[in-house]
Amino acid sequence: MKLSRIHAYEIVPQKKIAVPADPPGGLFVPTPAIESTLANLVTTAKLEDQAMVSFQSSATTSGVASNPVRDLFLRFCFGNKPQSDKAGLDLARRLSIAMDERSKSLLLFIASYKDGSKRRATVWVFPSDEAFQFAAKSMTTTVSLLTDIFNKSSRLRKAALFEGDKTTTSFWDGRVIDLQSSKGDGDPANYWIEDFLDCRLALEGKTGTRHLVAYLKAAYDNAIPADREQFYSAMVAVRTDPKIRFSYREFANRYLTGTANTGFLGHVPDDQKSLKFDFDRKTFESKLSFVVFELTKNIWVSSPFDEIGQSVEVIEDGQERRVRVDAEIVRQAVRSRHA
Repeated sequence: MKLSRIHAYEIVPQKKIAVPADPPGGLFVPTPAIESTLANLVTTAKLEDQAMVSFQSSATTSGVASNPVRDLFLRFCFGNKPQSDKAGLDLARRLSIAMDERSKSLLLFIASYKDGSKRRATVWVFPSDEAFQFAAKSMTTTVSLLTDIFNKSSRLRKAALFEGDKTTTSFWDGRVIDLQSSKGDGDPANYWIEDFLDCRLALEGKTGTRHLVAYLKAAYDNAIPADREQFYSAMVAVRTDPKIRFSYREFANRYLTGTANTGFLGHVPDDQKSLKFDFDRKTFESKLSFVVFELTKNIWVSSPFDEIGQSVEVIEDGQERRVRVDAEIVRQAVRSRHA
């Protein structure tokens, strides 16, 4: 991707300031050394593989999801110069307000890259040390690279990356780094991810889906018969539901009620209940393709999901449940164990 614009700001903590000042800085023309250094950091820091986050969303009057920080990034990347300048300053001010007196002054870079209709926004934060020389005078901002930031500042940097096109469904997910907080100097969920970016940690689609299968299995195995019917119905419905992005709590509230709802969430760790992920149907079906019934007299029946209610019928008779199968035998074998 090609760099389209880059801003730099000097950030000081202003969390308890009644009327916070605008951080000095703005658009600047990067030297080749700064441009290549920040571009290379995406690769060397493995930013595209770091922790995944999602903007917290709220519905507008039109029913379209919205997030104010996402909107700022969209204006920074897709807007004209006045719109981009204002969005950059608003982001810088937001970071300043998120920092309390325990934080030291920082140098913030916000960059936008483009490739056709696609844009990428990267945010980097470094300590205000000897690695950079920053100056903001009147309408001019200049930044010079003085030393190797990998040796001086890389252990303390924070970063974020968001990308996509200008649509209502794009630019919702990103990647973050907060190596300073990993040393015990702060809580990334409160300061960097939540307070500044207004995001929540998220899960990769395949990972989140695998966990969903595991939690469903655990809840199903420990459920009463009536709740097992809810779990089965949920497993069938989610495979064709057009809403493919949700958290475990949203899944439970959408498909389960009563003790089935609480039973399922009881198997999900508290710090994962609100994590969103993209449901991966292929992964789900590879891990949870069949319903297995254990019957009396050591009889077992295994059926694909799609055949329940078709050739395989579950019959409720008071407290008793039976399975009726109407299908042609195409092969028969003798085995030492089931399936």
